[in-house]
Amino acid sequence: MLGFIGDLLTLGAVLGIILSALARVLPNEKLYAWGLKSGQFLNGLGTAKMGSASWEKLEDFLINSVGEYLRGMRIGLDDPAEKE
Repeated sequence: MLGFIGDLLTLGAVLGIILSALARVLPNEKLYAWGLKSGQFLNGLGTAKMGSASWEKLEDFLINSVGEYLRGMRIGLDDPAEKE
């Protein structure tokens, strides 16, 4: 299961890098639609591989962890200390 989490995080990181690069040329609506589709795909894959209850626990962990990472990144990008 640890390998699966590592693979999932690697996939998420790669997708994040690709989407960040594409964000410079694509509108936000298109990126949202792609994120929605990839989330639906991962949800179906995770539910099929791990079962509904186990996947929901992992999904909650990933949502909270990735959310905190992105929140920290946003604050770091807007850090006023860097502008001085």
